Amino acid sequence: MATLTRRSDKTVVENLTSAEVSQLIKEHEEKEKEQEAQQSA
Repeated sequence: MATLTRRSDKTVVENLTSAEVSQLIKEHEEKEKEQEAQQSA
């Protein structure tokens, strides 16, 4: 997985490590759980 960012009017591609991807997935799943809990309350 990679991200695209703009720096000094140039597009920069940054490849993420598997650990970084796993952390992003974990954070997203936690946010989803919080939203589901709020909707069902």
